[in-house]
Amino acid sequence: MTELVAAKSTGGLLLPLAAGVTSAFLLIVAPHVYGATAFLICAPLAGAFARTYRVRQWLAFGAAFGIAVAVAGYVPWLATLLSRYFGLGMAGSLALALVLALTIAGGGGATLGLMLAAATRVRPVWRTLTVAAAWTLWEATLQALPPYYPWISLPATQPAGVPWLILVRFAGAGALTFAVVAASCLLTTGLRGQLTRGAAAFLIATIAAASASAPAQRADRGDGCTVAAVDAGVSLTAHNLGSSLERYEMLSEAAVEPAPDVLIWPESALPGPLNIDATLQDRLRRRVQAWGVGLIAGGRRLQWDGQWRARYYNSAYLVDTAGTLSGYDKQRLVPLAEYWPWLPVERPAWLATEEVQPGDGAMIFAAGRCRLGALICFEGDQADLARSVARQGAQALLVLTNDAQLPPQAVEHEIAQLRLRALETGLPVVRVANSGPSLVLDPYGRTTILSLKAVMTAHLPPALSAAAVYLAQPFLYTVAAIHVATWLAVLVARRSTRRAASR
Repeated sequence: MTELVAAKSTGGLLLPLAAGVTSAFLLIVAPHVYGATAFLICAPLAGAFARTYRVRQWLAFGAAFGIAVAVAGYVPWLATLLSRYFGLGMAGSLALALVLALTIAGGGGATLGLMLAAATRVRPVWRTLTVAAAWTLWEATLQALPPYYPWISLPATQPAGVPWLILVRFAGAGALTFAVVAASCLLTTGLRGQLTRGAAAFLIATIAAASASAPAQRADRGDGCTVAAVDAGVSLTAHNLGSSLERYEMLSEAAVEPAPDVLIWPESALPGPLNIDATLQDRLRRRVQAWGVGLIAGGRRLQWDGQWRARYYNSAYLVDTAGTLSGYDKQRLVPLAEYWPWLPVERPAWLATEEVQPGDGAMIFAAGRCRLGALICFEGDQADLARSVARQGAQALLVLTNDAQLPPQAVEHEIAQLRLRALETGLPVVRVANSGPSLVLDPYGRTTILSLKAVMTAHLPPALSAAAVYLAQPFLYTVAAIHVATWLAVLVARRSTRRAASR
């Protein structure tokens, strides 16, 4: 009896907290068991879908889910990264990583709980639709707002080659999130005798999506092109990268022998801001002319504002065979590492780093027969940026990255996201790193070339346009409309109940 009274006094939070941690466990282990456990992510909520959870209980579920995913899946490698990048002790880095997990992940998870609270207050026949819509909208919102990191991504748990990935090609990663959550809800409602009707609807929707995405249009992009990428095997910190310029040049001599359309060096390959370093410009132009191949390379860009304050950009440059210089500035920056996200609060001295300014537009690098849509490091996680360059006629996505400080777990997360970018654009992805792995993904997210050092050469065939390039955003708008309609229905029902009770 004492335990029952204690449970009631806490608002019955123990069960939703346990459900949140269990759902987090299912998400974390999914990539290691062929993605299957992701389809059970809503199973711990079987009782809650019968309207047994109150709002505070849903908030507890969401917060527990978000914090558990962050602590178990991200804090260990995030602490290592913070230690390497800012030079903090391991104890301080771990404490900072835990604070980020408790605030960002906890707050984000609680938001999911609030959205589910509304989604489960509709009639059972609609509940699968509203819960799937809420979860899909929540995932998309996390990626659209600072810190822009898809730290919880159901589609990223699925390996290349599973048949339901066709949904990503049709309507983006959000479509697969919707399908995974819907399937999980169907399992729950199936326990209540509604599996047949729900499963039939889900099957019809899947077949329709696959059929609609099949006739993807082939763009007129010729016979493809060949790229050669150089991985110098850098293992230094970001503060002394670039001293390996000679190594890049030496490895490039072998890379240009097959006469590729373009030569690629990774993020941070250049030792200084190429746009103002005349000596470096002259050196690279002479190299490019001798090789007869254009060069794309990552480096900084420097310019001054109206008050003569230096402004740095994380950039990618193209030096073509005519000696012309063009560049792309990274648009989506990494919080803490490249900019300070909490503007009302001054950046503390112990987290000091060089601030980077965001760019303001996409770039297609045209070199030889290649048209490469440029993305830098963290931008490979951003679906909207990938779709933007695809709409502008890119033949492939080019992702330049600096992995010298990234733990292996962080690299795995980035590659999982790049598989989704390939699927939802219909373009191959060329990932060029300075410390491996460099790789090429085909338009179905499958790794076709993997290079851990030195030179990687790849032929990129003409690309097929995935339907998701144009349908992913309308799909998310539809999901948002479903969720707004859910809230309106809940509010109207509550007002009707109050009026009835007052009579």
